[in-house]
Amino acid sequence: DTYGPDQEIPLQGPFTNYAVGGHQSRHIAINTGSDMWYNRAEAWKILLGTCDGYNDDHNLTGAIGLTAPDYPWPEANEVGVLPYPMTASNKAWLYRDFVSKRPVNIKNMRITTSSQTLGNFTKNYEVVNTIGAFENPRAFIENQPTLPSQAFQNLATASTNVRTILDIHRDANGHFVLFDEYNTGYLSGTENKSVIVSRFAAPGGIETMGKGYLDFRGSEFSVYNCILNRNLSVIKPSQASTGSLSELIGSGTAGIRVSDIHGRDFGLRSHLSRHSARFGRDSHIVTSSGDL
Repeated sequence: DTYGPDQEIPLQGPFTNYAVGGHQSRHIAINTGSDMWYNRAEAWKILLGTCDGYNDDHNLTGAIGLTAPDYPWPEANEVGVLPYPMTASNKAWLYRDFVSKRPVNIKNMRITTSSQTLGNFTKNYEVVNTIGAFENPRAFIENQPTLPSQAFQNLATASTNVRTILDIHRDANGHFVLFDEYNTGYLSGTENKSVIVSRFAAPGGIETMGKGYLDFRGSEFSVYNCILNRNLSVIKPSQASTGSLSELIGSGTAGIRVSDIHGRDFGLRSHLSRHSARFGRDSHIVTSSGDL
């Protein structure tokens, strides 16, 4: 780790000495007893041996050799493979970074769960990021999903949404399955940590927050965030003022129900269309004092 004609070691603090410049072999952790020839990186090997082939007159009893780290000792490659270089051994014969041991660090260093020194970031988005998964649909591109064929029939070929509010009770009795099931797991992968998903889900609900109801490119937009389409599960504009209730059974998505003050699933539009009975009672549900 010396440089120049004077062979001096550049000035560094503990952190830059660990992380910046220098020869690889000068920054390998000290062997505590668990390192072996096949898992410890070195710059060279020092081999010691005997000279049994010499006569006693030469007064030679041993030999020392300095070799490259991939010299085939103590084992060689598999039979049929050239013995040199030794592919199983680790090598540390290069310089780190830009060779010189600078007194300052000018690179980003990631902190991991096994890190023993300091760094300046843990996630990619802390260093480089972009906004908008719809414009940068990496998850969609790298893990192409198999979408239901019904979603692209007739005039809906340009749609980016599959599920609608009509699909919420699709598994319940008496409801028609408009679109086949499909896997949205590609939207929740862990491969990408740089693209930030911008999502506005108001006022909340499966139709504004469920991945199947958001756009399949980036899971950001829902048609039910529009002012004209909000709160449809509460307003229920297509429900008559009176009539039969939808079935109060189901599990999972099919079991989602929005109930009124009477525990029924009548929407606000249905309540607003009725006249008020005596004392402000509901004219359809509370027809007498015995129903209170």
